[in-house]
Amino acid sequence: MFYLSAVNRAAVLLASMLGMAALNGLLRMPDVNMPVFAFTFLSSALLADITPFARRINIALLMALFSSLNQFLISGTHNWPVLQIIVSSLFAFFTFIYLPDLRAGCIVLITGFLSYSAPYAFLPAVGRSIDIFIGVIVIAAVTSLFNASGNISSASSGKLSPCPKYRSFLLAAALAAGNLISQMLRMKQGIWVMLTILFIAMSESQQTPGNKLAIQRIFAVPAGIISGGILLDSFCRMDYRFVYILPFLGAAGFFILYNYNDFFLFSVIFMVSLTVFSDWTTGPYHRFHFWNALVSRSAATLLGAVIYLVFPNTASRSNA
Repeated sequence: MFYLSAVNRAAVLLASMLGMAALNGLLRMPDVNMPVFAFTFLSSALLADITPFARRINIALLMALFSSLNQFLISGTHNWPVLQIIVSSLFAFFTFIYLPDLRAGCIVLITGFLSYSAPYAFLPAVGRSIDIFIGVIVIAAVTSLFNASGNISSASSGKLSPCPKYRSFLLAAALAAGNLISQMLRMKQGIWVMLTILFIAMSESQQTPGNKLAIQRIFAVPAGIISGGILLDSFCRMDYRFVYILPFLGAAGFFILYNYNDFFLFSVIFMVSLTVFSDWTTGPYHRFHFWNALVSRSAATLLGAVIYLVFPNTASRSNA
């Protein structure tokens, strides 16, 4: 039964990605990019096992509201880096406090930090906000479809875990420290400092403590980039349509996380299927900048893991 639940959860992720891609082509949504896709498939995976439909949609709409508000905060403070750090940290604290689950807060903030690489202007922020709410339609359709099958739930499914105030404060402080240090060092992949913190916080549990996940993430990121570089260089030279299998590879990575609780292998596959795909499709002349991604993103991941071990992991030990 647990195996079947993991299969269905991975299928939810894949269906939500393909569903958002279909809407993108049908509605010609110009601002659909990585933040919107990340919000849609991560939220679908989180909410798939929430059985009351009204409750599931209410949480999705609340997450979309917070994510949309964050788009405007990021765009409005772009020219004032210190103000942006302060505002984003306060927003992170209240997001963790107000949303009913820590993972929901992490998804909202992941969507926001991914938007750091999106156009900074009012109209693009409006476009991304509209697309995020359109993503709620995909979330509602996909989660209802798989929830109705009866196979998505498991013993631990449907349980939301609110974030305590002390841990919310430490997470916000960790994100502020990572944002500040990455900007002071002018890191090319600075957002991955904050993304590392959030992915570890979202995946942490009693069985997989944060310090173990942080160490695994440090080694998994360069391993994933190297593997992705080899795949893209080898197969895409033969046929560019090879990249179409990457969403399926990403879904397989989440299945490994759900079924085997293997955060290391999940992180490797995640970097191959999503991060490398994004770099390959959005870089100048659609060329994969291997050394830039390997050095910059590995350094940002190392910094984020160290910060996580210093800040939020303290709350984890104190709550144990």
